[in-house]
Amino acid sequence: MFTDAVDGLHERLNPYIISTDLDEPIVLLKGPFKLVGSISGTLASDLSFRWSPSIAVEFDGLFSEPHPVLDDARWYLEGISGDEFRVEVLTTGVSIGVDGCRVRGVLNKPLSLGTERFECLQFTLANFPDYAGDPVRYSSNGSLGFSRARLRLACDAAECLVDSIAEVRKLRETASRDAGFFISHVGEWRPKSGSMTAADASDVLRMLHFWFGFLRGAWTGPLLPRGVVGGVPKWRQFAPSKLRESREVRSWLPTSSPLNLDELFVGFCARWADNAWRSALITSIAWLVEANAPSAALESRIVLGQVAIDLLAWVHLVETRRMHSRSDFRRLSAAGRIRALFHDIGVPTNVPEYLEHLPELCRGDSYDGPGVITRIRNALVHATEDNRLAVESLKRPQLLECSQLVLHYLELCLLAVCGYHGRYARRGWRRGWEGDAETEVPWMKSQI
Repeated sequence: MFTDAVDGLHERLNPYIISTDLDEPIVLLKGPFKLVGSISGTLASDLSFRWSPSIAVEFDGLFSEPHPVLDDARWYLEGISGDEFRVEVLTTGVSIGVDGCRVRGVLNKPLSLGTERFECLQFTLANFPDYAGDPVRYSSNGSLGFSRARLRLACDAAECLVDSIAEVRKLRETASRDAGFFISHVGEWRPKSGSMTAADASDVLRMLHFWFGFLRGAWTGPLLPRGVVGGVPKWRQFAPSKLRESREVRSWLPTSSPLNLDELFVGFCARWADNAWRSALITSIAWLVEANAPSAALESRIVLGQVAIDLLAWVHLVETRRMHSRSDFRRLSAAGRIRALFHDIGVPTNVPEYLEHLPELCRGDSYDGPGVITRIRNALVHATEDNRLAVESLKRPQLLECSQLVLHYLELCLLAVCGYHGRYARRGWRRGWEGDAETEVPWMKSQI
């Protein structure tokens, strides 16, 4: 019975990279290579993807020339053993010892190898959170099982599948305690046309970078993409990626509720296709990620988040819906602009009752959530004597809850403008079971 049930499930995507330790380097290309600059020689080194101390594609090996110098000449790495390529590099160090001359360096630009056209695009994600997706079957080390590992997304142009990698479950537990990166998921972008180019892949990867960054609340990939024909990789790209946070971060993404993001993905792709909205998504998600970093100061979270909401208000109300003229919109107060946006998209303006330290700040023109966050933001940005005294008078729990309220609002705005109707995780939840933080987006309740 169990075997029959498992056999009826889709097979999981085959992970082409399986991490065995945190921050484990990944060998991308086997050497030797040719290193060309003010002098040229053979470099006995592999090309590897490193995580620490910064994300980079690096080389480190013995150089055939005995006395290279780090000069102003441009240096290039060239393939000599099957893969023909030439890519600009930065030489970062030279050491001379009893075994010879060792040269270290990193790629200055992305390196692409292989054919220009392929059937589907594969990629990986790092430290992406767990979720309750569609079930898939898998076999590993002689065992057969299934898990709710699949995130299935679809839009007019393609289907996108993402599966968690069962083999790194224990590594995920380690990463929850100790900082460090690992490959957590494998994904595929399958164009409905059945074919795509390397240039198409570049555009898709850029969009997915912001899409998955929004889901996680931190940059997560895509990493080490490759193009596949008939199940065989025919194109690969090696490049450093913008990854800064390996620790777990808070996000709107529900982890306890069944996950269905089809509607959100369709809306996100539609917004991405619009030039004005693409720019707004890039900016607002980038600021969300920066503000959501555990190392970010509470003050910077409030400022970045409020400015991002203001940007979304302009694009939605002035450029898209044309509910306000440019001049009329500029005459509104910062809180008034946010209130107008919230009224149109269905986000409540009241301070959530579980944020217990903010209601005492709701007075005068700052009678609601938009009023509180803009008042504190203005006090932080316009550093008059009165504003500095006002900031100094804030209790830390008030500042903390204000930062969470700003990020809560920003996530809801992004979900709303992309047409999402589903569950989300509320920020600042401190009552009862953590899973109680997950609830329906507020505009769903208003439509009942």
